[in-house]
Amino acid sequence: MIKDAFAVLKDVAPHAWLNTMRSAPAAEHPRNPSITPGIRISQRGQAPDATTNDKKNGAQLSAEAQARFRAEDAKLNQDIALSAAVLGLTTAGALVAHPLALLSLPILVKLVIPYFREGYHNLVKKRKIDATVRDAIAMGGLIGTGLFSMTALFEGTYALSKKIVLRTRLRSEEALTGALGEQPRTVWVLRQAQDGQNGLEVEIPFEQLKPDDECIVSGGQRIPADGIITEGIATIDRRMLTGESQPIESSIGDPVFASTLVVSGRIRLRVDKSGQETAAAQIAEILRNTADYPSSVALWSKQFGDQAAAPMLALSAAALPIAGVSGAMAVLISDVAWDARLTGPLSVLNYLKLATQHGILIKDGRALELLSKVDTVVFDKTGTLTLEQPELGRIYVRDGLDENQLLQYAASAEARQTHPIARAILQAAQARQLDLNIAQAVHYEAGFGILVHLADRQVHVGSARYMGMEAIDVPTEWRALQTAGHAQGYSYIYIAVDRRLNGMIELRPAIRPEVKQLVQQLKARNLSLYILSGDHEQVTAALAAHLGIENYFAEVLPTGKAQIVEQMQANGASVCFVGDGINDAIALKKAHVSVSLHGASTVAADAASVVLMDGNLEKLGRLFEIADGLRANLRIDLLASFVPGAVAIGGVFLFHLGVLPAFVIGVGGSAVGLVNAMLPRWASGNDATVQTKT
Repeated sequence: MIKDAFAVLKDVAPHAWLNTMRSAPAAEHPRNPSITPGIRISQRGQAPDATTNDKKNGAQLSAEAQARFRAEDAKLNQDIALSAAVLGLTTAGALVAHPLALLSLPILVKLVIPYFREGYHNLVKKRKIDATVRDAIAMGGLIGTGLFSMTALFEGTYALSKKIVLRTRLRSEEALTGALGEQPRTVWVLRQAQDGQNGLEVEIPFEQLKPDDECIVSGGQRIPADGIITEGIATIDRRMLTGESQPIESSIGDPVFASTLVVSGRIRLRVDKSGQETAAAQIAEILRNTADYPSSVALWSKQFGDQAAAPMLALSAAALPIAGVSGAMAVLISDVAWDARLTGPLSVLNYLKLATQHGILIKDGRALELLSKVDTVVFDKTGTLTLEQPELGRIYVRDGLDENQLLQYAASAEARQTHPIARAILQAAQARQLDLNIAQAVHYEAGFGILVHLADRQVHVGSARYMGMEAIDVPTEWRALQTAGHAQGYSYIYIAVDRRLNGMIELRPAIRPEVKQLVQQLKARNLSLYILSGDHEQVTAALAAHLGIENYFAEVLPTGKAQIVEQMQANGASVCFVGDGINDAIALKKAHVSVSLHGASTVAADAASVVLMDGNLEKLGRLFEIADGLRANLRIDLLASFVPGAVAIGGVFLFHLGVLPAFVIGVGGSAVGLVNAMLPRWASGNDATVQTKT
């Protein structure tokens, strides 16, 4: 805070603030052609170096917000300068000639006119006595009693503290969204050559990038758009978007997101979304909107300050015969709630930044405060407590095949498929180190099964219904096994070789590995836990018993989830619903706080108030910890605002304190509140480096 204060003081000159709003253009260096493969043509005449080519694109404060900051800062600079001039004149008057102090009177009038104007409007036009009326009377009283220097000191300190908060808020907002907006100034795209065969890598301005462009990104560069890798392999750092602690390896067919960093490798990607339509740009916009949310402490302090205005005026009148004019003025300037109006929003902003660093996107500013009041957590089962991809259970074989042979046939058939069942089969084959055969021809019946030709074999893989469609007989005993397995939540895939059924693979729901530990953490917080599931009673009961969750609802339709949440709320519960941000939209909107694991790709359409960006449920425990931290921080903000004012007023009546001691006590409280509001920011490290704690 001291460093910020010195920076603010240095920045008081009228145009200095504008310099902090402008970022210097990044240095540009020609790319070394000896390490640049392919034919490249730059429309700028030179290619920028990968490490110095980033710019903030769309994630900085909007032009309207920048103009608002500039205007407010210019006004504060003026007030600080005028207050300093008054202090100089009053000091000269005390040391040299008293009439010099009178020269400060016009400056003081200019400083306090806004107080008089707003106080008059609320008193006369709105017919109410609030904090603005009390402030106007306090300023008029200080000038009327000849306390010119005290008036200037009060106004100057007030303006300086607001400027420190303004500057800190600006830096925090830019740090909150800045990493999500780093984009290259130019990008390399693939263009058709005149001969129609060899492609040219052409450098174009970032703004010209559009969907379906083929973009080239190398190690050290940021990915400029959302898209799909069509060529190459790379290690990509996505922690600023998803909170993942380690870079991931991505190759052909994998999705990539704008603003993430290619650590090593080289890829070509087909652009799906660019500019403001990318996930990073949408998240940055959500964060900007969330950052404007006023905390409950700030709202309460404003309301309390307005309601306490009349009693404060009465206390000031009562202090007049006891402590004199100075004591009466001391009561008027001892605001018991003003500081929290500044520090409360700052605390919220810094905790939003902390959540973002941990891969938690807060879409609704109320969520963090409401979460600390939650007493009931409701989990949707499918896709929340269980993974999308199932795991293999038993493998049934017949007609002389063993398990490895059957699995080899199934994996060879599913080798080019990407759905969850195919991935589960392929991973099981890989774990057994099975060699796959290359399919000669593939015929896929969507939703039923697949037919492939493997050398001289014809292989069908699919459901019992698919086998029936292909006139392949399923034994009665296997149908009985399937019926019994369905009661346990299992599903089955049948494999037929040359139109003769040879085996059946059991697929079981895979419970997220982090769920058991999370359940223990939530139980330690004395939270009531529930499972909502569309599965049968037996399946849901088994899962609840396995996880140690006592309460569950089975065979619940999607519309019924919202009704259950409403019923819990009617019984007095404060509910946090954890589910699918798209499919559970109604239940999510009904809950006090809603959490989705859907991740970054669908964040704009997600109905949840909180999104766990990496889709990992363990972040839910961290979310509750952050909410607790914010609640404790806001409580200290309130105490730092309330206690100094109460102490000063008590000191007036008990010890006849005057204006100066009351002022010093108030400044001390402001300093404590500001330091407290900044603690989460300092604890999370440097603004420019977004780090994830694991």
